[in-house]
Amino acid sequence: MTAITITGGHSGIGLAVAQVLAAQHIDLVLAGRSVERIRPVADELSAQHGVSVTTLTLDTSPLASVRTAATRFRTMLDSGEVSGLDAIVCNAGGRFDGDISYSPDGTSAFPMAPPRGSSTC
Repeated sequence: MTAITITGGHSGIGLAVAQVLAAQHIDLVLAGRSVERIRPVADELSAQHGVSVTTLTLDTSPLASVRTAATRFRTMLDSGEVSGLDAIVCNAGGRFDGDISYSPDGTSAFPMAPPRGSSTC
């Protein structure tokens, strides 16, 4: 079975992509910072289209969160909670301005702040 991960798949463009893919009977993993915001969308897509929609906590800003999410995803694959991974839709939003900053592990990152009235994953 085809499975696709979407960052920020709970709103905006990411949600539109998730709706189209779910309608094509593609299993999804919706990844984002707030599982509380993602879970209702995942439940609705699953109920409407009869597909598996799993959630994954992921903040793309700190590399530590990306590593944690990758480890969690591997566990989901190994346990069969997720059938596989055929594609990733990188839809995590952000605004990049200002000086480059560094995460605690020393990797560089542009400062990220959501534009007014919008949300990121």
